[in-house]
Amino acid sequence: MRCLIVILCLLQFRVQAFDWLDRTIRVDLIVDRTRRDFDPRYDSIKQQSETMLISATNATNGQYPWSIFTTAWIDTEVGLREAILCSGTIISENFALSDISCTGQDQNPPASSIELYVGLAQWPLTTPTNFVRHFWYIEPSPENSPSIVLYRLHESLIFNPNVHPIRLPFYQNFYYEGWSSLVLGYGSLSSETYAAQLQSVHTSITNNSLCNVAIDEHEICGIESREPNETDAGFSGGAWIVYEYTDAGLEFIPVLIGIHQSSNNTTSFGRATRVSHFSEWIETLTTEA
Repeated sequence: MRCLIVILCLLQFRVQAFDWLDRTIRVDLIVDRTRRDFDPRYDSIKQQSETMLISATNATNGQYPWSIFTTAWIDTEVGLREAILCSGTIISENFALSDISCTGQDQNPPASSIELYVGLAQWPLTTPTNFVRHFWYIEPSPENSPSIVLYRLHESLIFNPNVHPIRLPFYQNFYYEGWSSLVLGYGSLSSETYAAQLQSVHTSITNNSLCNVAIDEHEICGIESREPNETDAGFSGGAWIVYEYTDAGLEFIPVLIGIHQSSNNTTSFGRATRVSHFSEWIETLTTEA
């Protein structure tokens, strides 16, 4: 009986993966190294957390080397731009994961380019270190609307102590309920400096039925250690991580279990896309690219 249940679970994941691949859309972006740095006379911030989270802990260089700071640029008028500031997570030398809200595709006009800042815990809006060449997302359906996106980087990353990928989940059907996790993201230093600081917030993963917002099976709900009325909008696209032993049980390492979703929620609940439910989708796209 137990063997039958395992087989049925695996079949369910495979059917779901094929459905998501059938609904996958690729978006090509502009890569232009001649674009100017952020200029407050002509540029504005479309979406950001107003300040860093008081309850969060500031990270140092190399502490979470898979975290990246992203800027999606929207050309609103001739010479005028708006930026969406977000976070992302390196999973290999050519690919990173983030949230659909970070791509600016719901704007009018949609964002035409996404710049990346890799390797530091604090970034000003100056010359980017890399770009997103194109990305994939899953078209919403009446049944579900996954918000995960896969970035294809313009240039392959060179790994070092400050730039390194994080491992994807070991198991597809493990839900981590009751586990303590960390949510990572870039909070805004101030609206005057136009800079961002990588931060971490402790989160206790809870059963989805206890979450105060509608949540799907492919998502994670957690109780974040935030102060009342603090929003974590700046953490959109950032990693939810846990530390667990490798299969051999010889090493205790960080594992990516979720991608933080866009939210202006001022309650203590946070929500993320459950990465394990998209393992085959990620593997297929990264192999074929």
